[in-house]
Amino acid sequence: MLVGMALGVAVVFAVDIANESAKRAFALSLDTVTGRTTHQIIDSTDGIDESIYTRLRTELGIRNSAPVVQGDVTATAVVEGQAVVESLQLLGVDIFAEPMFRDQSTASDQSSASSGANLDSLKLLQRGSVILASTTADRLGVRIGEQFEIAGHNDDLPPTTLELINTIETNTQPGFENIAMVDISTAQEALNLQGRLSRIDLILPLPDSVNNTVGTEANGINSQTTLNDKLIRDIKFIESGLPGTRITEAARRNNSLTQMTAAFHTNLLAMSLLALLVGAFLIYNTVTLSVIQRRQTFGQLRAIGIQRHELFRSILTETLIFALIGTLAGIIIGYFLGSMLLVLVTRTINDLYFNLDVRQVDYSAFTLIKACLIGLGVSLLSALPPALEASNSPPGMVIQRTTVERRVGNLAPIIFILGIVLLGIGIAILWISSASLWAGFIALFFIVIGYSLLVPRILIAVTALGSRRTHSRSTLARSTLGNYPLRSMTASLSRTAVAIAALAISVSATAGVGIMIGSFRLSVEQWLGTTLQSDIYISANSNEVISDSVLQSFKSMDRLTGLREARMTEVESDTVPVRLMAVRDSGESQARYIFKEQEHSPAANENLTAEQRVQSLKSSNSVLISEPFANKSSLRVEDTLTLITDKGSTGFKVAGIFTNYTTGKGLAVMSMDTYHQHWNDRSISSIGISLPENTDNSDINNELRRIIAQEPLSMQSNTDIRSRSLEIFDRTFAITHVLRLLTVGVAFIGILSALMALSLERRAEYAVLRAIGITPAELRKLLIVQTGLMGLIAGVLALPLGIAMSQILVSIINVRSFGWTMQYSIPPNVLIESLVLAVIAALIAGLYPAHKLSKLSPAEALRHQ
Repeated sequence: MLVGMALGVAVVFAVDIANESAKRAFALSLDTVTGRTTHQIIDSTDGIDESIYTRLRTELGIRNSAPVVQGDVTATAVVEGQAVVESLQLLGVDIFAEPMFRDQSTASDQSSASSGANLDSLKLLQRGSVILASTTADRLGVRIGEQFEIAGHNDDLPPTTLELINTIETNTQPGFENIAMVDISTAQEALNLQGRLSRIDLILPLPDSVNNTVGTEANGINSQTTLNDKLIRDIKFIESGLPGTRITEAARRNNSLTQMTAAFHTNLLAMSLLALLVGAFLIYNTVTLSVIQRRQTFGQLRAIGIQRHELFRSILTETLIFALIGTLAGIIIGYFLGSMLLVLVTRTINDLYFNLDVRQVDYSAFTLIKACLIGLGVSLLSALPPALEASNSPPGMVIQRTTVERRVGNLAPIIFILGIVLLGIGIAILWISSASLWAGFIALFFIVIGYSLLVPRILIAVTALGSRRTHSRSTLARSTLGNYPLRSMTASLSRTAVAIAALAISVSATAGVGIMIGSFRLSVEQWLGTTLQSDIYISANSNEVISDSVLQSFKSMDRLTGLREARMTEVESDTVPVRLMAVRDSGESQARYIFKEQEHSPAANENLTAEQRVQSLKSSNSVLISEPFANKSSLRVEDTLTLITDKGSTGFKVAGIFTNYTTGKGLAVMSMDTYHQHWNDRSISSIGISLPENTDNSDINNELRRIIAQEPLSMQSNTDIRSRSLEIFDRTFAITHVLRLLTVGVAFIGILSALMALSLERRAEYAVLRAIGITPAELRKLLIVQTGLMGLIAGVLALPLGIAMSQILVSIINVRSFGWTMQYSIPPNVLIESLVLAVIAALIAGLYPAHKLSKLSPAEALRHQ
């Protein structure tokens, strides 16, 4: 009983704290980096010229501003001859502007940062000085005054040596974990951003003195102006004084980053709740086992006058005490399990969304309370049926189990109808709700629960059919076992049906998620095969671009059959930030897309071919957008996407919506000519190169490597990119596989408890079999055959539910979570593996009861019956 309760709580609590730790670490990191910033001046192409900050402070008099240089680096220190490596976020700041925005200039031996630049802050002005969190410094093994090295993503730059001048205690500044604070100039050198800033932080609205200094009626703020009006005027004032700049809300950018992972966390939570649902069956079986062990005692208590409500209250009180112990054990187990899951959650977020390093397992009081309520609530609900069974039956019926089983058999048709009703409710929810993710999960749970209620009636039908077929085979009919293994399952329907249902649900979850992953992988492989048309890809390292000389060298190579130039940047739309890719094809190079017009375009545009949609990019102000971005922004073909360009807000017609399985921000594609019309940026981020087919291109590859040898560029083949993409894909679903195994583990213990209950209930029956000549080996064989049949039935029942579950995951939940649609495919190996898993789980669970009953003494068992 304790194991069942503890496992059910542990899985949910583990996923909860893994999710909460990752979200809290990200929120603290954002709060540390953003501080009191309300707005930011950004330029996503290649950073902001630092002269803009000078003009902002001197010409416009905007003192509520601070420059920031930010980027990811790898820190390396040598401790006792061993290299220690840490991923850090480098934060370059102006110490004289920082106290207004952030409190992180407070070191461990300082009392306040708000007083301005203290002695340690002034030391930060020295080249190579750094302040770390005390815990980060401890992991690196670096003390104050010691040095270590950091390296950015540009492999061609030498490492930068930093000296630790002070530390910040993470108990007062928890968000400073894994952040390295340096001076602006040090960060620019380490990230190769000389003369550039990542952004400029602002605190708006500005003081009235700033607008009074301007002295114009347009910028004057009278006492009746609302705060919102003042904010709008402040933004217009800055933008008019700094043409070409873009101001965005800090909270809006932070929220867009937070929302990226919302669906991912929700999917993990749903998987854990599915494990809890299986755990509910497990707890029901374990509580029932406890009642069965003392059925004779309960019957005797009822016979001597104990009232029904007293017995009912006694069973529930006992269950509550065990539930408290089991819940506490589950929380402890879940904490350690959650710390392991946190590694997988963090790795998935790093692969799909943004860099995040989580070191601390974190949870809130609400998470603890929720775990306790789940453990206690599910335990008490699971204990109700056996408690009612024991208390509401006359004394003789409490001792006699056959009456209970006859009643369960009579209720099977009603339970079957109830299951059909719940299935209908789930399907109706899916039909009615078109966009809600939670509605999809609620519908899925209705379907799962409804399907589980069909199991008793299906088991009766299967047993009857199997018995008839057994009787028709004279050899089996005359054998020692006959059709006993089948008939005995319906003889204990209340036990076997619950065990089979729990195993079927867990295996169906394994099959459903396996089919979804298989379908997703197939779709990704086809998508990569369609979109990766070039043979070689040359890309610039972080904060770098491809020089004109390199581009001209590529164009002068005669044997290249095609070039595809691309500029990837981030721009602001009228809703959220969006990645923008400007492309130009030459020679035989031609971009290919998988368009999703059936779901998104008006009927008038469905006949346009993919080539026609790509060609439409050559017309002015046309874009292609990714399907996830279209779903989240409610855009269709022929709609207008508004982007903030260097020449102001501009509307672009959506010419097509294409499949894209990258996550995070949306993706928009336009021609290079259109991009140049609206942005003052002529840089190239990457080049795709097409090579001659069926020839040895090793000399061309060598020539390409020679051209880029002295440049901050990387070179990858088509095959390398595909392999890397699929590797990330497999890592992404590692946590899903772990949760699947945990769910099956819970179900395994559930069927074990059911078999133990059966062995206790039918000791006298097995004793009679032993008395009439059944040998211990034959009895073991009987029990193994029975458990194998239970596993086989559970596996077969799991397949239809798993297929239905995968359809919901692929066609509904994934679309609502990530905006993806994918090609649906059922890998045969997933179905076979699920069936084998169910049988093996049941057989292993039956080993111990079979071994125990084979040593049964017939005389002793009959004497104590």
